[in-house]
Amino acid sequence: MSSDTKAAAAARASQPYPAEAPPPAYAAGPSDANAPPIAQEPLQQDRSAPAPGPHPAYAPGPAHGGSYPMQPYGQQQPRGTPLHSLTDQQTDVVCPACNHYGVTVIDFQAGGFTHGLAAIICFLSCLGCIPYLFARLKDVTHKCAKCDTLLATYHRSGRTVVHVK
Repeated sequence: MSSDTKAAAAARASQPYPAEAPPPAYAAGPSDANAPPIAQEPLQQDRSAPAPGPHPAYAPGPAHGGSYPMQPYGQQQPRGTPLHSLTDQQTDVVCPACNHYGVTVIDFQAGGFTHGLAAIICFLSCLGCIPYLFARLKDVTHKCAKCDTLLATYHRSGRTVVHVK
């Protein structure tokens, strides 16, 4: 760099930045489409109407202002899995025969899926007994642990047949 260029750069660096012009003034008229929004006045509520209160079937909850359904003393929420929703796993249910709440007892039985798969495998090879050895290929029956009532059968096709009402 030459000495003239260095001197010009030093002179520019020592000068303050030029003052910026203030932003343009906005006209706050109703015809101006670019006007900033104006705060609205709050709505006036009708003081003659009663204030809404809590629903009579709910009591205020202790945390976070929530509410819980009120229940008469001694009444409990229904619990357990609905029988039509049983799958291939043990599940908590309420037995409709004895009202026992507990885990179902499951048993695996060969069903239509197992027999069909065995027929296909037998047609392709001599190992048609293979599907009968695996519980995951069999239907599942659910029984009550207390009264041994057959509650439902889960078929490997995905449907559940309920045996009690």
